[in-house]
Amino acid sequence: MYISRMFVCLLAFTCSMPLVAQCGTNVAGAVTGATWTRAGSPYCVTGAVAVANLTINPGVEVLMAPGATLQVSTWMRAVGTRAAPIVFRAQNQAAGRWGSIVFQGPVPASAGSNLEWCRIEGAGDSGVTIINNEFVTIRHCSLTQNSSPARGGALRVVLSSGTLSVESSDLLANTSLLSGGGLDADIGAGATLRVTGCRIGQNVVNPNRAPGRFTGGGVRATGAGTISMQGCAVYANRMATLTCGGQVATAGGGIYGDSGGFDIVGCSIRGNVCDSETVVSTCGSQSARATGGGIELGSNVQAAAIRNSLVSCNEVRVRGLGPLVAIGGGLYSASGNLTMVNATVARNTGGGVEVAAGSMSARNSIIYFNGGSQIAGAASIDYSCVEGGVSGGVGNIAFNPVFAGAGCAPEDFGLSVFSFCVDAGDPAPAFDDACQPPGRGSARNDMGAQGGPGACDFLPPVRILCAGESYGELVGGANTLFLDWVQVAGAPSYLGRVEASGAAPSSAGALLVGTRTGTARFGDVTVLLDTMQPIGELPIVFDSRGRFALPVPLDLQPLAGRHIAVQIVGLDPAGLRATNGLRLSPCY
Repeated sequence: MYISRMFVCLLAFTCSMPLVAQCGTNVAGAVTGATWTRAGSPYCVTGAVAVANLTINPGVEVLMAPGATLQVSTWMRAVGTRAAPIVFRAQNQAAGRWGSIVFQGPVPASAGSNLEWCRIEGAGDSGVTIINNEFVTIRHCSLTQNSSPARGGALRVVLSSGTLSVESSDLLANTSLLSGGGLDADIGAGATLRVTGCRIGQNVVNPNRAPGRFTGGGVRATGAGTISMQGCAVYANRMATLTCGGQVATAGGGIYGDSGGFDIVGCSIRGNVCDSETVVSTCGSQSARATGGGIELGSNVQAAAIRNSLVSCNEVRVRGLGPLVAIGGGLYSASGNLTMVNATVARNTGGGVEVAAGSMSARNSIIYFNGGSQIAGAASIDYSCVEGGVSGGVGNIAFNPVFAGAGCAPEDFGLSVFSFCVDAGDPAPAFDDACQPPGRGSARNDMGAQGGPGACDFLPPVRILCAGESYGELVGGANTLFLDWVQVAGAPSYLGRVEASGAAPSSAGALLVGTRTGTARFGDVTVLLDTMQPIGELPIVFDSRGRFALPVPLDLQPLAGRHIAVQIVGLDPAGLRATNGLRLSPCY
């Protein structure tokens, strides 16, 4: 798609103006058993509106007056599409922020609510608030530029029982004054919050740098329940605090948990910052503390497991007078039982892993290139690569892991074929690599996030709507998967992977790599082509379980900025997925 300079200039001028939209339908009081349609859009919500049994059709805009809320007591089903999302935003940005979409429970399963393919922007009391309602589905949504006067800029969850899921959604560029710039969750005993395939990035806690203690730049979780995060990117979140007298502290730049249990699988936690500063003054005694630049597990966390996850380029900073403490640039554990398997903790500032109390074990992991100590505190380490070495344990090495790149993106932490970490993990078959790529060498475990049986779970989140960085678009249809890639010029090449299950073992096909306009059909694969000629044909062979793994050498610099689209037909979309380590630009 090409956009003229005149259009870009016009768009920039329009976006700089206060947004004042005209209404198609005014909404006040209560809404029961209604359907909001594109014909009646935009719907202007003028105050606190009680909602029961409301359907919102694709493409509808909901414009919220300052302070206005949608208070859902039974169900609201707002299901948009990729091409026609449902948008909730301020009616007049200059007049002030609106309140929140509140789902109040408990409700029966039959009264479940849906937010799918929705954009929620400009709220002032958390974009979405869920209180004791496990039957809310959030999927393919974008929550951006929302704020909270307390906790959870994008999403605030209080859950006393059941399991709540947030899937394939973006929580980007939100703010909160106390904790959880993107997500704040209070999970009761026996309850579980599952966050899958989400991007939680560029959120800010304490944007005014007030004095005090602040936690969870991206995510904060409390309560005796469990938070499970899989295939998520938690990146570029930050907290900063400043004091004249007293103590300031920031903890958990990416993720902070102060109780309960954590299960972090296939995630990238990178580029998050905790910053605490004191000033020269006569205000009295001062101290500054910054801990857990990437992750902090607080004093009441019982158990935490980190598997096939990357903790990179996070930072703890302290400046000024008085006692200054900056530790655990990658990860800080205050207590409990921390287990790491096939994790990579690298290029963090202020230390790699700090174990203040409790226990820590690491296996098949890489802890290297961290500024300060690599591991501080009691830890049991086996079959891992640790800079400077470790005492005790078996199978450990201290060689340079020879990462694929020098940056902080996930693809930079793949292993070179020359790395001593390849085939150096635990030799027990239970730890064997399951996916190659990203695994290298033989089936024996590769140390680090991209090795072992969980390497297939090292999936960057798919792109949702439109944002600044993406890793491919997966769109399921009637037995169809579309994979839409755009490569950025100068990005390092990396082996892409397309994987399917549910196909007949006798099936075979081929992939013709090119850019799109026209189509070409090869067996079970149809490829959309552009004006450029295709650059190669690669075979697809299904294994005995009806799966195929197609390594694609995506070193496509001549195609940088163009769409690379693959359509796979005749297969069950539930069994289709794609992985790659490319840094990708928005596809539209």
